[in-house]
Amino acid sequence: MRAAVQAVRRLRPARVVVAVPVGARETCEALRAIADEVVCPHQLEEIAVVGQAYDSFDPLDEWYVAGLLAGR
Repeated sequence: MRAAVQAVRRLRPARVVVAVPVGARETCEALRAIADEVVCPHQLEEIAVVGQAYDSFDPLDEWYVAGLLAGR
């Protein structure tokens, strides 16, 4: 995310907003230093994997994701 913010900053946008559904509190705070706004409604003190914040976080088949990206 840090690299994405830095890349977008080079385009000189009016604002940079980072929005993620879940993240480590420390990471969200670090991103606040480089983004204009950080939206992260579910912040955890410690996070090993994102899936720990969800009731169901089953892996997706690559063909399913390719179909979504293709608009099917």
